[in-house]
Amino acid sequence: MKICVVFILLVLADVTYGQVPKGWRIPAPVDIKGQWSEGHWDKECQQLRDVRKKSANDAVEYTANSAIDKAKDASKLEEVECWKPESFPVHTATGDYNGDGVVDEARILISVGVPKPTGFAIKKSGMAGFFVFLKTKIGPAKVVLIGLASDQNPSPQNYFIGTQPPIEKLETWCGRGGRDCEAAEPAAVSLKRDAVIFGQFEAWSTLAYWSAAQNKFKVVTISD
Repeated sequence: MKICVVFILLVLADVTYGQVPKGWRIPAPVDIKGQWSEGHWDKECQQLRDVRKKSANDAVEYTANSAIDKAKDASKLEEVECWKPESFPVHTATGDYNGDGVVDEARILISVGVPKPTGFAIKKSGMAGFFVFLKTKIGPAKVVLIGLASDQNPSPQNYFIGTQPPIEKLETWCGRGGRDCEAAEPAAVSLKRDAVIFGQFEAWSTLAYWSAAQNKFKVVTISD
């Protein structure tokens, strides 16, 4: 699946920690629906269990012997494994993303009108943007826009953002053979500090990790 996202490695402005850039808003309680709601995933899992149970029932050949039938019933009631996010909420996360010892925040924000600066992907309101709020010990936070959802799939509830803890080796999409690695694209990354992972549910995911040498976030595709 093609990744429909535009990456902008850009420090937008110095703002007070917790504020959002003009043209964006923090999700409100009314936005916690669909795949942002834990109830959505519980319902999906229950529907999967019901389908599996019906299939198992249809596959059992019943006899006149109740003891045998009972044993067959017990054998088919296996636990159904279904995927859902490990934790909620899925539209905000925290971590020390630039390694300065201060806890930062990663957020999905929702566009209001046509945000500024514009000229790239956003053409309408209600779209998802992926941001990092880099907090400092003294002074305002820096807000970094690390990605924009495509206007072909704008619903914010289709996307997630989270924290990837430090790891010695994390293979990228091209490193796992998903495609040929492009010039300067790593086959794997070693994370010495927290990184931001974001993407579209059951579609693609991308990692934004801090480069101390370049003093900015770098992004790489993890799955596609």
